[in-house]
Formats: sequence, structure tokens, C-alpha cells
Amino acid sequence: MSDISFLRHTRSVHILGAGLNQDRPAHRAFQDMKNRGYRMVPVHPRDAGNTIEGLPIVPHPWASDRPELFVMFLSPERTLT
Repeated sequence: MSDISFLRHTRSVHILGAGLNQDRPAHRAFQDMKNRGYRMVPVHPRDAGNTIEGLPIVPHPWASDRPELFVMFLSPERTLT
């Protein structure tokens, strides 16, 4: 199995950091992966209760279906240096 071959079998992707701000990388990644046919779950504690492209934004990863793959986006000031 190649390093990314598991993506062919992944159906559900949780994007941590996908909120309402369309200028953020997480929002763009969400749209791109959704357009490629993945079932997307946007996760953002501040924007929870709203929707992106008709899909509800959940407050944390465990508030929806069983996650298969997480993709995390953090602002530079929230990452370790």
C-alpha cells in the first residue's frame, strides 16, 4: 500500500477548522475534497450550528458520524514553535 492509497477507500473526512470564513485554507480544502466526492464533516467550535454548503458545522469531531480521517488546520499562532 502506498502512503496515500488509503484515501481511495476513505469515505468520511472531518476537517477540523472548517468554519464560515471562506478565505481560510480549511474552508477551501473542505470545498475541494467535497467536490472530489468525499463525505465531508466540517468541525469548528465557534461556527458550530451553522452550515457550509448545506452541511452542518459540528463543535467537535465526536458530534457526528464515526470519523475515518481527520484533517486539521490551525492558525500559525496556535501551532507549536
